[in-house]
Amino acid sequence: MYEVNCKTCGRELFIGKVLENSYEYWCPFCSGLNLLEINEAINVCENYITETRENALAVARTFSKSALLFAALNSREMESRNISKMENNHVQAILWSSLIIRDCIKGNYNNRSSKQFTAQNLSELFRYYACIIQSENLLVKVKEGHFSLFEVNSTTTFDYFRETIETEGKTYLAFPAQQWRYYLEMMKTVQMCPDERFDQTKNYVNVKVKEYLKKKKGIILKIQRAGKKAKKRLETELSNIEKSSRAEIYEITYNSFHSVYYNKDFFSFEEIGKNAKIIDFIDLIIEDSVCEIKSLSERLGEEQFLYEIEIRKFKTLCDSKGLDFTEVRRILISSEDDCKEFPLLVEYENKILVCPKTLLFIVSLIKFDTDREGYKSSSYLLGDDFENEVKAIFESNGFSLRHPVHKDQELVRKKIKFEKEGESREIDLIPYNDKLLFVVECKRNSFKPGYIFKYERQERISKNDGIIDEIDNKHIDRVAYFQEKQNEFGFKNHRKVKGLIVTLIKEDIESYKDIDILPLCDLEMYLKQSS
Repeated sequence: MYEVNCKTCGRELFIGKVLENSYEYWCPFCSGLNLLEINEAINVCENYITETRENALAVARTFSKSALLFAALNSREMESRNISKMENNHVQAILWSSLIIRDCIKGNYNNRSSKQFTAQNLSELFRYYACIIQSENLLVKVKEGHFSLFEVNSTTTFDYFRETIETEGKTYLAFPAQQWRYYLEMMKTVQMCPDERFDQTKNYVNVKVKEYLKKKKGIILKIQRAGKKAKKRLETELSNIEKSSRAEIYEITYNSFHSVYYNKDFFSFEEIGKNAKIIDFIDLIIEDSVCEIKSLSERLGEEQFLYEIEIRKFKTLCDSKGLDFTEVRRILISSEDDCKEFPLLVEYENKILVCPKTLLFIVSLIKFDTDREGYKSSSYLLGDDFENEVKAIFESNGFSLRHPVHKDQELVRKKIKFEKEGESREIDLIPYNDKLLFVVECKRNSFKPGYIFKYERQERISKNDGIIDEIDNKHIDRVAYFQEKQNEFGFKNHRKVKGLIVTLIKEDIESYKDIDILPLCDLEMYLKQSS
C-alpha cells in the first residue's frame, strides 16, 4: 500500500476528504484527538447499536404491529416495482422496510395502538433504521481495522469525512484509515452506492436508464415501419438490449445491497439459488399473485400490492409441485418461530403474505448471481471492462499491446502453447515498452457478501483458484515463458520480464514468488515507479 505519513509526527494519516478523483489526508493525533484502543472502540460501537435500536423500537411501538407490517410490506413492494422497471436504485428503502418487517415478525413490537400511520411516519421510522444499519456497519469497519474511533468534546467540529457517534453522554468521531480508499475505489469501479458514492452511482444509473430508453424508443419506431424480415431482426435486437440493460441494473443493485449493509446473512439466498424446484415454485407464486392482485384491485377500485394466501391453499400449491410444505416453509417463509434475516414470504394470522414484485426482484437477483454469464451483462462482474480498464492504464503510461510482428493483433487474451503441457494457456495482457515486458493476470473477483471481511480476504488468497494457486499453477509458467522465449515470440530486443496480478481491491498479499499483486487504483503509480 502506498501510505501517506504525517510530516510532523510520522504516523500514518487518515482520510480527511473524499474528493471526486482523489483524497485529502490529515492527522488526528496532531489535532489533539485521543485514539481509543480497539476493545474500547468495539464496546462503544456495541453500546451505540443498542441505543439506535432502542430509539427505533420506541418509535415503532407507537403503532400497531399490523399497521406497521403492512405499511412496510407495501413500501418494499413499491420500491421493488420501481427497480424492476429500472426507474431508480434506492435499495436503502428496501433494506429499511425489510428490517421493519423482520422486527414485526419477531414480535419486537406488538401493541395495538390506533395511531394513524402515514407516509411521513414511515419516513421518520426509516431514518431510525438507517441509523441501525450505520451503527452495525461501523462496528464491522472498526473490527476490520478500516476505521478508528476518537473521543472528542461535543462542541468540536471538523471539516473532514467522518462518522459521529453520541452514546452514553459522550461524543466520538470515527475516521477512515487509508486502506478504506481501496474499498471506496472498488465501489466506484463496480458502481456500488454506499453513502460516500451514492450520488455518483445514482447519476450513473440515471444515465444508463436514459440511454436504454432512448435506444428502446428508437428501435420500437423502426419496428413499426419495418417489413416482416427486418421486424424480426429488430425485435431480437430490442430483446438483447433489454437483457443487457436489465443485467447491468441487477449488478449495480446486487452490489449495492452488500455495500450499504455489511450483515452478510441479510441478503444470502444460496439455498434458494441452488434449488431449481424452489425457483420454479416462486415463479408460480409470482404469476398467481399478480393475477389475483390485479383482479382484487379492479374489484376494489384501488391499487393493491399484497396477496394473502391461506396456509391451506399454500400447502395445496406445494403438493401440486411435488414439494414438501415443511421444507418450503423452512426455506422461504418467515414466521414468529423462524424469521429470516430478509423476510421474503411472511406468515401472519394463518395466511402467507405475498408481495409479487418484491419476489420477482429478489429472485431475479438470485438468478443473476447464480448465472451471471447467462445474463450476458457487459458489466464489471464479467471482467471484460475490468481488463479494458487495466489495458487503458498501461497504454496511457507508454506501454504497447500490439504484437511485435503481427501489428494488426493485440496482446490481449493471448493463447500461448507450453511445451511441457502440450496445451495452450491464455494470458490476459502482455504490455511492453523498450525496457519492460509485463505478464498480467486481471483477477477481478466477483463481489459478494462479506467482501471486506478478513476471512474472505484470506480465502481469496489461499482457496483453490485463489491468488497463490493462480501463481503456483499458472502465472509463474507464463512469466517463465517470456523470460526464455521473447525472441521466438517476435521481440528483437530482450526486455526485463515482470509478472503482475491486478486485483479489484487491495488484497492482504503484495508479492509472491517475485510476482507483484496490486489493486487497480494503484496501478498507475506502480508503473510510474517501475519506469
